[in-house]
Amino acid sequence: MDVETANIEVRRWLWSVVDERCHGTTGEVLRLRWEAEREKLLKLPPQHPERVVSTKPEQKLWRSVPPLQHPLSVYDELNGVA
Repeated sequence: MDVETANIEVRRWLWSVVDERCHGTTGEVLRLRWEAEREKLLKLPPQHPERVVSTKPEQKLWRSVPPLQHPLSVYDELNGVA
């Protein structure tokens, strides 16, 4: 199975099984709770490849922000997949 097919199957499972379950503590259906709360969440800030390290105008230094996830090949190497 390739990555694209696996992602499709996982999304299908999340939508049809996980999102339809009742939460053990609140007793609410996860999908319905998410829909109610999604509108109240703050929007994500725009992604920038760089950010300001110093806020002083005369000392504005820029540096790259590392990605949040490694390329998939790194995980294959860790799992011993050739």
